[in-house]
Amino acid sequence: AQVQGISEMIEVDKNLFSSGQFGSRFLTEQSLFLKTEKNDLIIISGCAHPGLEAFILKSQTISNKIKAVIGGFHGFRDFSFLEGIEFVGACHCTQKIREIKQRFSEQFKDICVGDSYLF
Repeated sequence: AQVQGISEMIEVDKNLFSSGQFGSRFLTEQSLFLKTEKNDLIIISGCAHPGLEAFILKSQTISNKIKAVIGGFHGFRDFSFLEGIEFVGACHCTQKIREIKQRFSEQFKDICVGDSYLF
């Protein structure tokens, strides 16, 4: 099998988008954007090595109403990007997890494999 990256954002299925690849040629990642019935967005990232900010900015071409961000926030430092987001779900590779949990205590969830959430 040959893996081919997706360079531009595409709609994979109704209301399910791939961000397209971000990063350098050595390390690229993509995120999923899910659009809810109320036109809110849920962003699901991997470790977000290219920067969570890049995925958040890209998602805003679909909707400015981000309801949830879920995944790894590796190296993420500009917490202003999380302002106004109802659900901030960070997992194992989030380097500033304590700071995010403290600043967004009402919205914060410590995400683990196997967790499920209904939006």
